[in-house]
Amino acid sequence: MTYFTYVIWSQEKFQYIGYTPDLERRLNEHNSEMSHSTKYGHNWNIMYLKEFISRSDAMKHERYLKSSAGRRFLIKLLGKPQSRGGVRPSDFGTE
Repeated sequence: MTYFTYVIWSQEKFQYIGYTPDLERRLNEHNSEMSHSTKYGHNWNIMYLKEFISRSDAMKHERYLKSSAGRRFLIKLLGKPQSRGGVRPSDFGTE
């Protein structure tokens, strides 16, 4: 069986990292608010995808992407998601 480790971004620029054996089904779950972790985002798109033969290798890669080294790797590869909005300290002159 094939497994995928993936990174998705929503239109609000939320990011989610996961793994699955059925990428199409999982992406549909994310986009239909069936996943607790991604229910506040909309229009999730795959930004990174890697295929593995074993579940354990896909899980290891997911864990790596969630580590500080993995986050640096993703930023170098994809850049940072744009700001989600909200208030910045500089808006108040406190930075």
